[in-house]
Amino acid sequence: MRVAGQRTSSGLFAAAAAVFFAALAVCTPSAQAAELKISLSELARILNVTLKSPKVRLHNVPAGMFDLTPGSSLSIGGGTIPLAVPARSFDVAGGSYGYYVSELNSQSVTISAVPSALRVTVVFESEGPEVVGRCVSGFCVPNSALPELEWIAPTVQIDLTPVWVNGKLSLDAKRVDVGGTFAAECEGGGFVSGSICRLALPKAKKVASSLKIDLAAELKKLINGPQAQAQIADGLRPFLRFGPVGEVRFSKVAVDSQNVTITFCLACQAE
Repeated sequence: MRVAGQRTSSGLFAAAAAVFFAALAVCTPSAQAAELKISLSELARILNVTLKSPKVRLHNVPAGMFDLTPGSSLSIGGGTIPLAVPARSFDVAGGSYGYYVSELNSQSVTISAVPSALRVTVVFESEGPEVVGRCVSGFCVPNSALPELEWIAPTVQIDLTPVWVNGKLSLDAKRVDVGGTFAAECEGGGFVSGSICRLALPKAKKVASSLKIDLAAELKKLINGPQAQAQIADGLRPFLRFGPVGEVRFSKVAVDSQNVTITFCLACQAE
C-alpha cells in the first residue's frame, strides 16, 4: 500500500465524542445537582457497541472532469462525515509536487481504556491502491517518474480525555501516535524516468523520515485547537439534555487512571 502525508479532521473525534457523552447522559441520575463516576473501561465497552463498526476512508487524489470517486470520510451510525486530507508536498528542480492517497480504507476502528484516557485505534488495510504523485506547480516531470511513498502496517492511535471548557464538555488529545513505517523508493522505469526519480528521491526520503512525527503533531494540534474544541463541545449539546429540565451544565471534570468523574447540575442558572 502506498500513502501520502495526511491529517484527519475533527469529524472523527466529534462523532465519537457525541456517542461517548450520550452514553454518559443515559447513566446520569435525574437531579438538580449530582456527580457521576464511570470507569473508562465501561465507557470503552459502550462505545465499541454503539459505534457499530465505523469506517474511515482516505482519498484525496484531485478529481478529473468525470471522476465521481468519493473523497475522504468517516462513516458512523448510518451517516457520513467528510474529512479534510491535504497532500504532503516537496520542491525539486523548479517544480512542486504532492503525494495523494488513493482509496485507503480502514480495516477496523476500536476504542479501549488506557490510563486516564480512551484510546481510538484505526487500523488501515494492508493492501490497496498506491498513492500517486502529482505536479502542484512549476516546471514538473511526468507523474510516473516520482518516487513511491509506502506506508507499511498503517495505524493511528489517539488518546482522548474529557475536559471542562466554559461549562461545556469537550475532548482533549493527550497523545497521538502514527504507527507503521514510511519509506520512499524508485521502482522500475526507463533510463529517463529512473534518473528523474533518483534525483527526486532524497527529497521524498526527507518527507518520509519526518512524516510520522509531523502527522502526530498536526493531528494533536488540530484536535486541541479552539475550532475543533468548539465543534466537539457544540456537537455534544443535543445529547446532554433531559426533557423539560433542559441542558446539563458542567462545573468540573476529573479523570484519574481508571475513572471519569463529572460534576453537573440540571435546570440550573448559568453563571
